[in-house]
Amino acid sequence: MVMRSVLTEASNLLPSGSDALKRRLMAALRRFIVFDAIETLITPRTEHYVPSANGVSHSAFLPLGLTDATLLAGAFDLTTLLTDNLEPYPEASHAGRDVEYFTYSLRDVGLL
Repeated sequence: MVMRSVLTEASNLLPSGSDALKRRLMAALRRFIVFDAIETLITPRTEHYVPSANGVSHSAFLPLGLTDATLLAGAFDLTTLLTDNLEPYPEASHAGRDVEYFTYSLRDVGLL
């Protein structure tokens, strides 16, 4: 399960360095959105929408901003929140959400 705002932010944060690297990263993002884990074409991943009004109404809006507050405001009890931003981690954990700091995962598999 993914949120449109997160996919948009991921796309915007891709490095602006070499064109070859950016093409590879954009291709990986496209595969993530369109293909499942075994590279079989499926219906594109379902994107969930949480209204911005829910994000700005959440207590995390002022310290964390709209994207993180919207993630925390979403009622996604059965999913793990993957984040590369330490700020929402304690809030999500305190609220009982399953949360993982993605940078540690990248480091553990040797990508950082």
